[in-house]
Amino acid sequence: MIRQKSRSVRYNIGSKKYRLCAFQLLEALFKKVFLFLLKFRQVMMEVFIMPKISTFMYSEGAVNETVPNGQRLHIVAPLLIFTPMFIPGTLSFSVSMGIIGIDVDKDHIFQFKFKTPVNGEAPLIDTGEINFPRVNDPSIYDLPLDMRGIMLNFGFQNVVFRNEGTYISEVFLDGESLGEFPINVKGKEKLQ
Repeated sequence: MIRQKSRSVRYNIGSKKYRLCAFQLLEALFKKVFLFLLKFRQVMMEVFIMPKISTFMYSEGAVNETVPNGQRLHIVAPLLIFTPMFIPGTLSFSVSMGIIGIDVDKDHIFQFKFKTPVNGEAPLIDTGEINFPRVNDPSIYDLPLDMRGIMLNFGFQNVVFRNEGTYISEVFLDGESLGEFPINVKGKEKLQ
């Protein structure tokens, strides 16, 4: 039986000398390249993935139900149009939205505005800037970066509508607008 010696490669890094067989050298090289590519992919995903609204719904209300694996949001009576009894008049409603493509490991600043159809008028609703802490849900890390996100629900009670027309919701994340979502308002009856 002939025994072969493992061929080895000798190289210097700084003042240390390493002696590795060719296989170990290739394995170390591939490991470094693989780790570099993983880090590069993560950086590129963070740079090119932009937050976006995946879901937006107006409704009469929403209820959070506690279930064994967390909470479940039930949207009650989705709305295509707001129809208060009278204009001017009041109406209570909820807005539910999902935002994906956000870095769940960082804090974010959220803002919601509900604008009237009258140009130059202050928004009917402005939440101001709301600080959002990072998401504390380990299961979210099973998803790709561009699919990680949050689901939000806001309930607004007795909002005064002075005019009929198209009202617009605008959603901001970290100072950037993620989109506008219009809804028409039409009174069932008019006050004389």
